[in-house]
Amino acid sequence: MKQAISELNLTVIIVLAVAGLVALFSMVIWPVIKSGLHNSANCSDAICTCDITDDICDCYMESNPSEHFDCVNKG
Repeated sequence: MKQAISELNLTVIIVLAVAGLVALFSMVIWPVIKSGLHNSANCSDAICTCDITDDICDCYMESNPSEHFDCVNKG
């Protein structure tokens, strides 16, 4: 009986650890990845003004010229 209870305890610990990792991914890691993908897609379609020496360019979308955002200078 003791062995069955210890296996049940180990199963509960593993389930809680997996649930914690899923929660961490969904609340912290995925929003960062999603934001990066969204910014990358916006930067590929944006109109940017920057010099060759600038690392960050000031960009805007043609559909909304009043909203500016930063993009990495691709050269």
